[in-house]
Amino acid sequence: MVSGVAGKSPMTIVLMSNLESSGPLLERLSDPQLHAATRREFEEWSEKCCLTLRMPSVDGPMGLLTLWDKELERGYSEREMALALGISELAGKAVRSAKLVRKLRQLSETDALTGLANHRKVHQVLRSERARVERHGTHLSLVMLDIDGFKLLNNTYGHPAGDEVLRRVAALLTAQTRACDIVGRFGGDEFLIMLPETTTVAAGEVAEKLRAALAGAPCETSTGERIPIHASYGIAGYPCDDGDANELVAIADANLYTSKRRGGDTITGAEEQPLPTAGEPSAFNLFESMVIAVDNKDSYTRRHSEQVTEYALALAATLGLSDESQSVLRCAGLLHDLGKIGIPDRILRKPGRLTAAEYEIVKGHSTLGETIIAALPDVEEIRAAVVSHHERFDGSGYPHGLRGSRIPLLGRILAVADAYSAMTSDRPYRSGLTRKEAIAELQSCSGTQFDPEIVEAFVACHITD
Repeated sequence: MVSGVAGKSPMTIVLMSNLESSGPLLERLSDPQLHAATRREFEEWSEKCCLTLRMPSVDGPMGLLTLWDKELERGYSEREMALALGISELAGKAVRSAKLVRKLRQLSETDALTGLANHRKVHQVLRSERARVERHGTHLSLVMLDIDGFKLLNNTYGHPAGDEVLRRVAALLTAQTRACDIVGRFGGDEFLIMLPETTTVAAGEVAEKLRAALAGAPCETSTGERIPIHASYGIAGYPCDDGDANELVAIADANLYTSKRRGGDTITGAEEQPLPTAGEPSAFNLFESMVIAVDNKDSYTRRHSEQVTEYALALAATLGLSDESQSVLRCAGLLHDLGKIGIPDRILRKPGRLTAAEYEIVKGHSTLGETIIAALPDVEEIRAAVVSHHERFDGSGYPHGLRGSRIPLLGRILAVADAYSAMTSDRPYRSGLTRKEAIAELQSCSGTQFDPEIVEAFVACHITD
């Protein structure tokens, strides 16, 4: 019989200590020197003999390996002992490898600064929880919070003080939530809390408790100054906010930035309300909040969306489109990059060119934007324009590979406006093109990437940088 002593024998610590400086330990039931506790174990388990060996590794002993014999108070030949030692060495290496794998897994899922679940782990658990609550017909709520004035705090007191605030907030969130709740650092100074079996109203009460706890726990700097900590909160929950894991995060994020716009230190989304209808102003307000949420993840996006809207409306006027079409285009222009809310920060904020794999992830923003917008009725034209703004006139675009006039007109307009804005904007890895250079690039791609008629109309708009 082979077993590990740890967890089975009360003599493990004594044995380990003895084996640190000695070789294998062979014990027999008839040995008069046998320790009383070990004898009781022999008798309880009906064993006659036990050989105990260290499981060595380059990091030191990984535990003890015991070989039991129920039949004989046996001895071990030199060959048998060599085999037993070989087995113990293999066992030591295996245990060490298992520990390393577990440690690496923990590191890949843990935020190094706060010790909380990181962005990757949060999304993984959220997808699982979202599926579970749908199967069982229960509730799941999210509380997303962002520390108010954190950038100013970093600039004023330095990053060590900012790191201390993040650690303090992380510890407080963990202390104020249940063992079954998941607390994660979502990115920067954003945290996300998953509350299983919790309605949005109850999640609001949790957020209020966190708000009060933060207010009562200022952070003291090295100079003795006490820094008050406040945060803005956004709440979303299933089933009142129907959607997949990414959509729930998007709604919580949108509510969070509504709280930011309301001045911070505020909770938004705790009220149980019916979904807005397409004609209500609140529907677009929700989308506007999402655009602001994207902007806070990537400051380029909001400015870019406003430019695209401006250029697209100028194009629409030149083409003589109706007021109704221009109204749709205004919404679609602001929302065309809405799907970027689901792109990981490490990619969205990357200060350099994307790899092929990262670019594939970014390409998914058109489809995700379509999915979010499609949650509301009567927005088909907006949805169609948003999802098609990366289609190419020659059919080589994405996500559906549409060609020519099969691409919605508003999508073709957004494609030109989007490309011009992107080309003329400064990015961390390059300077923007001049108007003349960007127009030349549009013309060179006319008929392949862009609709020639729309490029011609854009040139006629006389847009100034």
